Amino acid sequence: MSIEKLLADYNIPTSTGGKNWQTGWIQVNCPLCHDQGFHGGFNISGGYYNCWKCGYHRMETVLSTLLGIKWHEARNIMNQYAGSSSSSNPIPKKKAQAKECQWPDNCHDLQHNHKKYLINRKGGGFNHDQLVHNWNIKGTGPIGPYKFRIIIPIYFDGKLVSYQGRDITGKSDLRYKACPIEKEVVHHKHICYGLDHVKNRKAVVVEGVFDVWRLGYGSVCTFGTEVTNEQVLLLANRLDYAAIAFDPGAEFKANQLGGRLIALGVDVDLVEINAADPAELSELEASRIMKLVR
Repeated sequence: MSIEKLLADYNIPTSTGGKNWQTGWIQVNCPLCHDQGFHGGFNISGGYYNCWKCGYHRMETVLSTLLGIKWHEARNIMNQYAGSSSSSNPIPKKKAQAKECQWPDNCHDLQHNHKKYLINRKGGGFNHDQLVHNWNIKGTGPIGPYKFRIIIPIYFDGKLVSYQGRDITGKSDLRYKACPIEKEVVHHKHICYGLDHVKNRKAVVVEGVFDVWRLGYGSVCTFGTEVTNEQVLLLANRLDYAAIAFDPGAEFKANQLGGRLIALGVDVDLVEINAADPAELSELEASRIMKLVR
């Protein structure tokens, strides 16, 4: 498939240089993980897609999201551009397959630099002792692929299935670094963070982990506004009511998710946030939102 021509014809911003680029690839802002750093890549000769942040995805899924069209329409467009680039090479298939998720190396209790970062976060900061107690977070030191990060374990049905690492230096290209897919028990984009703490089949649905920490138990996050089919079905299976509180500017995505959940029988409200994102809400404002699910 001539992916170069397809992207050019549809005016998709691309990059063929910089530190995220390798020969034989065309980089884009990945539409599946809220990316702004050209971490998504189309392999020209192989005819497959991989994001440095969230992994491999079907071409139809990526193109349908990039172009804002349906899956079968993306397939038709791919057929139209078939030709100059062969897709006969097998597509690498990485998937969550670990029987047990292991914490990254050099992982330990929070140190002064981790605590300082949490205290100085916008919106009044976070109580690091409370986060350790409620969410079992840890930190890393100056060595290894997850250096200088807060490690956020992701549990599903009481089992550690994945994790994310949040940079605390402000210098890393990747603010969040996910667990390698093949080391996950369950792909983090197939589940929702915080779902184990939801009661009475009601929850506030937000974008990120820090939003969940601000709102507390009863809120869940989808790791970005691009919500997978697996996440939608999981939420519909576990919830009767969802209050969607995405960041200002993500109203379209909130409406889209709300429509999908309503179609599956979930009662939905859309919540307007009076801050840059829910993580920056005051305790009073966070409490007001959580009253929706109590």
